Amino acid sequence: MNKATAELLSQGYIIDVSKPFHVAWWAATLGVDQADLVRAVRAVGAEADAVYWYLSRQSRDASDYEVFAVDGTNTVHEGD
Repeated sequence: MNKATAELLSQGYIIDVSKPFHVAWWAATLGVDQADLVRAVRAVGAEADAVYWYLSRQSRDASDYEVFAVDGTNTVHEGD
């Protein structure tokens, strides 16, 4: 997380998914699809920092699954 994102998340902002400009701005700011942002808000609530950490965890879990799906193990192979 860069310093600007950390500062933004520390402000206690709320993501209002009933406002399209909130969804568009926060999705762009967090680098996610708008639908994923809305799903995250529904899963953890509207606090921007909770949404950020939820999306980060989802992304990490997806990456771990992709490694497993490719080679059938949970091992990352260097230099492959």
